[in-house]
Amino acid sequence: MTETVPSRPSRRWVRYAVMGVVTLAVLALAVWYLTSARFQEQMRRKVVAELAQMTGGRAELKSFGWKLARLELEARGLTIHGLESSDQVPYLHADRLLVRLKILSFFRRQIGLRELELERPVVHIIVYPDGSTNQPAPGTKVTGEAVAGVLFELAIDRLHVDRGELLWNDRRVALDFAARDLLATMTRVPAESTYEARIRVGALSTKYGSFLPLHGKTELELGLAPGRAELRSFKLLSDRSVLEARGTLTDFRDPKIQFVYDGSLDAAELGAVVRIPELRRGKLEVNGQGTYHGQDLTSSGRLVLKGVEWRGPGLRVPDLTAAAKYSLTRDRLVISDLTAQALGGLISGSAAVTNWTSLGPREGRQHGVGHLRLAGVQMGALATAVSTPRLPLDRINPAGAANGTVDLEWTGS
Repeated sequence: MTETVPSRPSRRWVRYAVMGVVTLAVLALAVWYLTSARFQEQMRRKVVAELAQMTGGRAELKSFGWKLARLELEARGLTIHGLESSDQVPYLHADRLLVRLKILSFFRRQIGLRELELERPVVHIIVYPDGSTNQPAPGTKVTGEAVAGVLFELAIDRLHVDRGELLWNDRRVALDFAARDLLATMTRVPAESTYEARIRVGALSTKYGSFLPLHGKTELELGLAPGRAELRSFKLLSDRSVLEARGTLTDFRDPKIQFVYDGSLDAAELGAVVRIPELRRGKLEVNGQGTYHGQDLTSSGRLVLKGVEWRGPGLRVPDLTAAAKYSLTRDRLVISDLTAQALGGLISGSAAVTNWTSLGPREGRQHGVGHLRLAGVQMGALATAVSTPRLPLDRINPAGAANGTVDLEWTGS
């Protein structure tokens, strides 16, 4: 009787099959472990330790979840305690933090941040009488030594902050914005106890007060030192506008901000944001300086209008070129040394508006007065500018020119 000996190819197939089964078993075991409660608890503890190391504060995290299939991390009840007392609002708190990751390279084990969402984050800064704050020093709580060099380098495809707040002692500032293509770097120089930050945002959407959302991209550089913050450069660019600024914040106990700015703004784009639809086209060039202290805002500078069109129910100016000085506070705007070319002639004078930021009856109505001098203003152009369906002055087709003075007073927009 002849015994059949298995051929080499069949033995090789059996070996490959066993290796495949073992590989699948290892993968299944890895997936089971990565989605287990034990692994998530280990990750929660590691995240708490990393946050404590990065910030220098005592970190807490109520829950931490990991969804491997979606590369998604969810943290709830994130709190970082600084140097404030136990009965005070903590240095940082967020109800919910959601992170979605992306794999940049399997072979190099590189992972990036696709999305970061923060729900109801609250940042609380306390400035004590001696000028110190409740901000902890990174690294001191864990290692006993301050961290030097790069604290973090962060790249996020999409960042969304929902219903956030910045508390500066008793003052509240709303934080509600969305950003795309964000790059941020923070470094620390321990010998000088200073921090340097650089932030670049490819697309930003933010809202302030009653104004409509502002869209654009931005770049900024910050310097932070004991008792002082410096905005070394700031640039905001939209489709047709650019605004640059720099400034300093001194005395954290009683913050005083001084700033200078320079911008070229598209009139229609600006009108859409500040709810002034009468601004249709043209450019506004502005430069000036200002101060913000104790809820009081003051600023002054020079404004130039080039080819601006104003089209409203009772006034239409198709091509306005003007220059003027201005000064403003939170509730009063003063225009002086006004010179303008409009309606075929020259206009000069001054104006003052109270409640100038008012956008509705709940905020108090605007009230303004103006004193103008006219020289060579064409009567036909003037009639067309102020013509209405009830008073169609443009049909009269008047000729001649107007010279003299005009005193104005109005209430409302």
